[in-house]
Amino acid sequence: MSVETETGPFAVVPLWMVTALTEKNAGGTGSALRVWVALHQWVNYNSRHAIPSKQTIAESVGASINTVERALNLLRDVGALTWEQRRDEAGDLTSNDYLLHYANPSMQEGSTTDGATGSTTNGVVTRPISNEKKKSSTSSTRRASSTPWPEGWSLDGDLLAWTRRECPHVNITNEWQLFHDWAISKDARYVKWEATWRNWARRAETNHKARPRLRSQPVDIRYPV
Repeated sequence: MSVETETGPFAVVPLWMVTALTEKNAGGTGSALRVWVALHQWVNYNSRHAIPSKQTIAESVGASINTVERALNLLRDVGALTWEQRRDEAGDLTSNDYLLHYANPSMQEGSTTDGATGSTTNGVVTRPISNEKKKSSTSSTRRASSTPWPEGWSLDGDLLAWTRRECPHVNITNEWQLFHDWAISKDARYVKWEATWRNWARRAETNHKARPRLRSQPVDIRYPV
């Protein structure tokens, strides 16, 4: 995540990541942290996805593409990010789709709190639902059931008009495709899909407005390189 302060934007670097990078490859830690920070210039904070090219990342951190590739591999090896290859309409490879992981992967399962064992997903501890809560949960589910991507749903009519009006800087076609691909690949389920799209589009608009300012700021991760 990125934090705005009086001195400018900062990217949060989890301490577990610094430790893991140092233990894995102390010599590559500096480059990996610079790449991690740079990715936050393009990340969508709703989905934690970013799709810059390696060339764009390399120019941002002042390094070669080979250095960026080694840094990305190191970040992947410690569990800080994963990615999928993307292809354009012609089937040619384009920039990767990076997914950033802030939670410590070693703490994803088996967390214990107040004597109750649960699992941790994206930093949120999930405990078993007690018998008393199951009935209430079932009733709530019946009232408002979440569903996968609506079949045949497209961006048109009032929703398209709203997007053009409220998010004038967004590449609507590209952003809708990203939204669709993310929802399908993650088997996302929501009660109100139109509201989910509005949140996604607002975030894309905010990121677009902030991007020039972010790029103008020097990379400052407060760790020796």
